Amino acid sequence: MARTWITLVLLLFSVVSQAQAVAAKPERAVILIIDGLHWRAPERLGLRNFQELAAQGTSFRQAYCLMPYHPTTGAWASVHTCSMPNPVLAAGTLFLKPDHPMIQHAFYPEQKTAHVVNSLSYVTLDRGFNFSMMVPPTTPDSVPIREAIRLLKNEDIRFMLLHLQNTGYAGNQCAETKEDVPWRHDIWAAGSPYVAAARNADRLLGEFVNALKAMDKWDRTILVVTADHGQSNSGWHPLLPEDSWITPLVFVGPGVAKNREIAYAEHIDIVPTVCNLMGVQPPNVGPGSGRVLEEVKATEPLDKKQRPHSLKELNQVLKDYRLLSAEMIVQAKKNPVLENVVLRAEREFYGAERILEWRELGSVSALIEQNRSVVDRMRQALGQTGAGQDSGGL
Repeated sequence: MARTWITLVLLLFSVVSQAQAVAAKPERAVILIIDGLHWRAPERLGLRNFQELAAQGTSFRQAYCLMPYHPTTGAWASVHTCSMPNPVLAAGTLFLKPDHPMIQHAFYPEQKTAHVVNSLSYVTLDRGFNFSMMVPPTTPDSVPIREAIRLLKNEDIRFMLLHLQNTGYAGNQCAETKEDVPWRHDIWAAGSPYVAAARNADRLLGEFVNALKAMDKWDRTILVVTADHGQSNSGWHPLLPEDSWITPLVFVGPGVAKNREIAYAEHIDIVPTVCNLMGVQPPNVGPGSGRVLEEVKATEPLDKKQRPHSLKELNQVLKDYRLLSAEMIVQAKKNPVLENVVLRAEREFYGAERILEWRELGSVSALIEQNRSVVDRMRQALGQTGAGQDSGGL
């Protein structure tokens, strides 16, 4: 009988503890970005702190971001100084406009916000932050980590965007070096600066978590760890390799399910989910915006329902268009009509360089359908000219 009572008491204690964990209200949210972190890096490089956080929370094996296009001229460059996935993540929508609000605007100015990064490229993301630190990418990742810790210790920060640039910078070194070294065009090779930078970022991630615990703020903090874009095995983020489109992603904190792994998410889902967990309105809703990842919540059962892979599909059609255009231009030396097809396609295809026009299509599915129809006609024209026929009006 005594044993039965002990069992019942332990069971009740367990139920109460779980209910308290679910009911705990987060006081702050931090999105920590490890620039260019390859989606396989946590397991391939044994990133212990990242893996421990995944066990404490909900992780996504593959989180798709927008193809990391980075124009330095034209409409985009007049609005942003960074690659496209960064403002897409911060806004939680693909349908950007020059004055779009970002996640910090869900808190600012009523509550304090902070932006800490060792890069000067993200100045156009800086609207709506009370505190900001931006220094060159050659600055060690330890500098933004320690500034973030200082701010969290001394200020009542409600939302923080913390970006560590060194891993992405090291990936670029692997792509650009002219030295005869094993890691030239191979981020995983012996002596790779990418491997060293990723492991150091993981060490600093552990330092950051330990600091939150020492401040007694860990249990009321939503922490999201991801990358701004993926990384090619050859280094940096060229547009065509799918590894450039994929990042790891983990959520941990009050209300987040523990030790749950899910296959797929999209970067546009991060902001709506963080806002939902924090009890604030997301900065953008409606067409083009991401969804709340209900499957991260401890109160929700794991739902294995297949959801649309819109960002993956969009990236694929953007890739197909680039490859077809290049092939047709090369073949236009023998079949000049193919250049006409490409020029006509440019009028109808909503490529990454036209991202500020995407909202004109009304929905992401309509955007994908429009672009896919152009690509299909390009393929047809290429096949017809290959057979010696007139390509006709695209």
